[in-house]
Amino acid sequence: MRESLLSRILVLCLCAGVLGLPARAAADPYDAIERALKLAASGEADAARAALAPMTDAEADDPLALTARGAVELYAKNLPAAEAPFRAALARDPDYVPALWGLSLCLLQRHRVFTAAALIDRAAALAPGDTRVKTLQAYTACLLNRVNDAATAGKAALDGGEKSPFLLATLAMVQRRMGYAQKALEFGGFAARAYYGMNFLAPVHPVSLPLTMVTIDTPIPQAEPAAPAGIQRTDLELDAPKPGARAADRPLRIVAPAEGNTVRGMQRVQVTFRDPGEMKFLVFLVDDVLRGMITELPYHFSWDSDAATAGEHTLTVRAFSGRGTLLQEDSIAVITTAGAPPPTPPSARAAKLQGELLALTMPVPEPLSLFTHLGSWHRDVREVPQALAAYEKAAAVNPASEGVLQTLAELYRETGLHPISATGQVTRGPAGKHRVALTFDDGPNPLYTETIMEALKQYDGRATFFLVGMMAQQYPDLVLNLLAAGHELGNHTYTHPNITKLTQNELIAEILRTRVLIKDISGRQTYLFRPPGGNIDDATTKQLRALDYNIIYWDINAGEYRKTASPEEQVRRMLANIKDGSIVLLHNGPVDGTMSILPGLLAGLRAKGFSFVTVSELVAGK
Repeated sequence: MRESLLSRILVLCLCAGVLGLPARAAADPYDAIERALKLAASGEADAARAALAPMTDAEADDPLALTARGAVELYAKNLPAAEAPFRAALARDPDYVPALWGLSLCLLQRHRVFTAAALIDRAAALAPGDTRVKTLQAYTACLLNRVNDAATAGKAALDGGEKSPFLLATLAMVQRRMGYAQKALEFGGFAARAYYGMNFLAPVHPVSLPLTMVTIDTPIPQAEPAAPAGIQRTDLELDAPKPGARAADRPLRIVAPAEGNTVRGMQRVQVTFRDPGEMKFLVFLVDDVLRGMITELPYHFSWDSDAATAGEHTLTVRAFSGRGTLLQEDSIAVITTAGAPPPTPPSARAAKLQGELLALTMPVPEPLSLFTHLGSWHRDVREVPQALAAYEKAAAVNPASEGVLQTLAELYRETGLHPISATGQVTRGPAGKHRVALTFDDGPNPLYTETIMEALKQYDGRATFFLVGMMAQQYPDLVLNLLAAGHELGNHTYTHPNITKLTQNELIAEILRTRVLIKDISGRQTYLFRPPGGNIDDATTKQLRALDYNIIYWDINAGEYRKTASPEEQVRRMLANIKDGSIVLLHNGPVDGTMSILPGLLAGLRAKGFSFVTVSELVAGK
């Protein structure tokens, strides 16, 4: 009996192979979606696309699968390819929140704010408890100067536990537009620290949005539908007040349909507004979801009441000024009878994947926008040092941004420059104190920096370390260790290029990236600069001085003495030429033989009565 059963199983397996039948059930499409989202988050866009490819046609046309495909393309910064699957998902389910979210992000990156706002407002109504959707709703409302709506949505997101840098940056803009400068600074500072900090120059999140933008779309007046049955067209033309209207009537009123009406089908929501004055646009909302905007006469909106669920709904019209101030509003309640059925909630697995999709594409504040705004807000309250720090970061991100360098130069003048000599250029220090300044270029480097520090410690010596920004970013603990040991930090560019070969913007980015990184790590500003390879010209000198840097050269270069065969001979020749006040060029590594000559050099200088100080101490002569 047992052999017979095994034989049957074997025959079935062979038949499956011969006939091309699947030997096991098809993979769960949710597994493919989950894998694709993880791959996209790791920057593996091609692998993420490949993970979704094996789905059947039916599976691939599911709104969740379509939206996942859009999210992968959105994360890969491929907007045209992202927008199509989001639209396809909405064609299958107009109320699918992740697709409304994804399409909104695509539109926002194309500066189509009005269209995006309508979509995200709808998503917020469908998912009132989702703090990420509320965050994006606050952002779009802020861009459109709907400040009260932005504040309401932003507070709801914050109260719900959302603490993303994007929400904090959005709330900063909202507070600023409401006139609360200090609150704007508080939220803006939180946003900068929460996401960027010392790593603000790391590759930017694929979905980044500026705090302000110029919209390229405008509200389009909706097509005028046929008048609802039983109401004469002439009764609806109420763009001016009716003769004999009571003075107590509100300036803005919804006059059709009437309060408490039972409606179905396409409705023409008609408004009268006696004195437009400074009114810039009207918005129409159904249950607090934006359904339309108009900027000109006639004041009416189209609404398909059958798209709403059966029951009572609130219709609201609000009038805003060009600055986003709410001028007037009116609301009525109506009842729909032929509405759409309530949506079926997703399964637990689908809901989890929808959350992961939104988390993947959650935007971050564009760094240039964040820091320029933060700098301007600090200037508004006369906090010049803080403004300077913010504009330095903005210039490090993009020196070519309009007005950033000009503002930065003004702030350097306001804070007062810090030259350590009459010219801001130093080759050696004054004699008379029997001191020398040892300087170490490059690094910090975990293979050498600690060894150099230990050697200096034996002689109670301090030195000046000119750091390369990309190394400081990689080894922040070594930067802090240098400061804790009493050493001085200088700037040696971000990537160690020949600065005479750079454009002005490239030069400024190299210098300021390192300055702000060192400051973020250590809390210390740097005023000393060493040009890599000693390469410098008049143009770069002028730019460095404008950035408040002293250019530090040397009169003793260890490399010039390495032509001898042994480290001992190199040390002997250096000791013969070092004088009181000398600045000695060494390296944070084996370059020029530094690591092999350092013990002997220190011992020889101490035997000759020299002490070891920083460049600033040497030049100050104290």
